[in-house]
Amino acid sequence: MNEFKRLLGRKTFFILLALVIINIGLFMMSFATEKDITLTGYELESYISEYPEFLRNTKENSVNLSMLNMYKNSFAADNIEKTALAYGKLEEITVKSGDNRGIVLFQQHKLSDIIMLSFLLIISIGFLKERRKGTVNLVRSTQKGRGVLYFQRVAILAVSSVIAGIMLYGSNLLVVTISFGNSDLSRSIQSLPEFMQCHYRITIAEYILISVLFKIIACFLCALTFYILISIFGTGVAYTASALFVVCELLFYSLIIPVSTINVLKYINIFALINCEEFLSVCRNINVFGNAVPALNCNIVFSFSLSIILVFVGYFIHGKMYVDKKNFLKNISEKTSRLLEKISFQRTLLGWESFKLLIKQGGLIFMVAAFLLALSSAMKYDYICRINPKEQLWYDKFKGIITEETLSEVLGEMTQIEEKITSYQDKIDDLLSQETYSEETLNKYYRYLEKAIEEKETLMPVFDNICDGCEYTQRTGNAVNLIEPYSYELLLQYDKQTRSRASLYILIGIIGAVAGIFAYDRQNNMYNTQRCTYRGRKMLILTKTSLVCIVCTIICISIHLIQFVQIGNLLGYNDLDVPIQSLMFMRDFEPYISISEYLVLLFAVRIASTCLIGLICAAISKFSSDTTTAMGISLFTLAVPSVFANIISSESIFSCIYLISGEIIL
Repeated sequence: MNEFKRLLGRKTFFILLALVIINIGLFMMSFATEKDITLTGYELESYISEYPEFLRNTKENSVNLSMLNMYKNSFAADNIEKTALAYGKLEEITVKSGDNRGIVLFQQHKLSDIIMLSFLLIISIGFLKERRKGTVNLVRSTQKGRGVLYFQRVAILAVSSVIAGIMLYGSNLLVVTISFGNSDLSRSIQSLPEFMQCHYRITIAEYILISVLFKIIACFLCALTFYILISIFGTGVAYTASALFVVCELLFYSLIIPVSTINVLKYINIFALINCEEFLSVCRNINVFGNAVPALNCNIVFSFSLSIILVFVGYFIHGKMYVDKKNFLKNISEKTSRLLEKISFQRTLLGWESFKLLIKQGGLIFMVAAFLLALSSAMKYDYICRINPKEQLWYDKFKGIITEETLSEVLGEMTQIEEKITSYQDKIDDLLSQETYSEETLNKYYRYLEKAIEEKETLMPVFDNICDGCEYTQRTGNAVNLIEPYSYELLLQYDKQTRSRASLYILIGIIGAVAGIFAYDRQNNMYNTQRCTYRGRKMLILTKTSLVCIVCTIICISIHLIQFVQIGNLLGYNDLDVPIQSLMFMRDFEPYISISEYLVLLFAVRIASTCLIGLICAAISKFSSDTTTAMGISLFTLAVPSVFANIISSESIFSCIYLISGEIIL
């Protein structure tokens, strides 16, 4: 019971609460950037009306698949037969219309999985208390320090998984209910067009329950595996082994095709377990010794079997490893460590601190995770090209320094277009006033009129830009150019949600990577030792703060460059050498610098703000007893207020998200 109170106490609750708030903020930030979430309106009604026909065709195709079976005694033959049988048993399923946007967003939001797994890993690291204090052998030598303590910690992980799952996915469901209204969860899952090929007779509520259960089990298994690894090897090797395992699992899940004879590696997989909607949305069979077995059944057996195996393996390790000095695994670990010490080079102070931060504390994993999450979020949708080709022709025609002559030319063009509009309108009125007139002639003038009006509409933004540019030149004496603003409008003016979301990823990455920069020494009882050495004072603090700034700079540049490159690949960046005031929405910006210099300044401000926040995290770490405490305090001090501020107003100077995004100079 003491272990429950220690690990599931007030500090853990506050960390989970902070993660839930961050999860809600990230979830809400995804609403504005989703372009076509799911079918709505007429398209949804068409799907509802055509679904019975699709069901009949599916049943007919299932019979045809059975008849076309050309492979005897093979997985392909059994797969065709099982697929045909699964769809052949479908009875009439009633699909109902409803607002599916919230449920689809709930299904697509994968960050909750990462956040829950991160929380459970924090719990697992909390199990190392006796190792940090050097009392691990003493604890393991007692009756309740082996099996009893281990099973208590397994129970803690299980309870934490359930609580975190309920809070994270429950908050997501609450947000979509508030944002999109009641989605009628009692409808069949086939009411969602994304699940039209599902062959299970389940409701939307049942689907949510099944998927959440699978996610909870998957995260529990990952956390338990990580706990066993850190018990054997320590955090450094555990982080490395976990990263290699995740990479291998991701490669198997991504590269192996569904009908491959080795698809067991694709679907008996931690990513398949978390993304369980894949084998709920369509019929998936796994090749088990040449037999096609439904993926859902296989994953249920896999989860149950792996849980039992891990529990007993962990019990064996914790019951024997720390008492028997001749333990095989421990000897391997010690021999490996001694060998690495012999062949390793002498690290400088910066090199050693970098090794502790990036490897021993898992800072590199937080950095890579933040970048990959930002990249995957950015790639979920494509930017809508904002270029108007006819408007672009006007920009090309008047391109150059804006002068009074340019204004006169554009005024002349505007006058000519208005005269054409008036002329065509008069001719139309004359025709309509006649008792008999030619429909062909009338339609011709209407087409001319529409074309002239369109010319005026496309010229108006250019005309306003030139007028405002002339007024700016007269007021300040600084010349500005007329340039195509499309890429810069998208980068600097529009799409604030992407900038805010990227800034939140940067903030989380910084907190995860930097929070233990000072606390790590304290929790390993090395703080006083370092303080009494020559390099344990000013030089050590200078080294740690320099490392914090380097890490923050890398995270900031890499993540913010994602949006910059994505827009650049779509539209390109033109006229980088002209003044930034050439962009109409930047005329109030005071320094008279070029666009390229402004972009450098923007990234410099972002880097400076990020480094400042990183140093605040380091300061919090200096007065924290351990890494988990430092991370929790940083979340509540920096991340949670920033999420609230961004939800209420995206232009709060007290928001870290606002500072990291560089909105202060935008």
